[in-house]
Amino acid sequence: MVFKQVKSCKSAILLALGIALNGCAPQEQATQLRFELQAPTGARIDLGFYLSAIELRGDDGQWLPLHLSGKQPVALVHLTDQATQQMVSGQLSTDGGDYRGLRFTVGVPEALNHANPLTAAFPLNDSGMFWSWQQGYKFLRIDAAGSNKWALHVGSTGCQSPSAIRPPASPCAQSNRVTITLPDYNPSSDHIAVDIRALAALVDKHASSSPEPINSPEPVDCSMHYAMQPVCRAMFDTIGLNADTGECHTDCTSQQLFHRIH
Repeated sequence: MVFKQVKSCKSAILLALGIALNGCAPQEQATQLRFELQAPTGARIDLGFYLSAIELRGDDGQWLPLHLSGKQPVALVHLTDQATQQMVSGQLSTDGGDYRGLRFTVGVPEALNHANPLTAAFPLNDSGMFWSWQQGYKFLRIDAAGSNKWALHVGSTGCQSPSAIRPPASPCAQSNRVTITLPDYNPSSDHIAVDIRALAALVDKHASSSPEPINSPEPVDCSMHYAMQPVCRAMFDTIGLNADTGECHTDCTSQQLFHRIH
């Protein structure tokens, strides 16, 4: 009789302890990020970019990872002049509290960058965002036609392998990944602007100084070999990258492509 009472008491204690521990465990909180295109009026835009390493900063100053919905640790945002907004969804393991600050990388992680897009799961199966096994994915792709026609395709460069259909054995010389930090971002009220107006202004400035109209004979094409063209170098500066090294200027804080909309 005493043994049964002791056993029941132990079970009750363990049950209470389990309830208490579960009450203290972090909870999964659904979180959405809204991206919104900002572009020159009347321009035709087709824009895509990969996001990875997305984090939100808690009120204790700690950065917490956003676990994306889907099978891959990356998200693909695709915006056009006809579809100017897109949501990115995920789960945040949190003990509660407020969040102020967003950080993410524009790019595909090195471990996934040279995968086979024919067998990859969404969103890494988009052939329009892939160069070759040697070069890997386009982290950012902008094709635009407004007052002038231009393209900016950014991915890793300086990738060495025996052929275009073989992935490199070591990381590419220029990573060309941009880490974006929006310190005042509030996930409950703010959106994220993808603002290409500064890039378009660089193309217009280049066109005005050209002896011929920029659409005749060729548009501005910054799809590789960025360091060889002054206008492409200026575009890299605008997105926070050094065209020679593929690394960020001043921790990417000089970038003008992303900002919060409050």
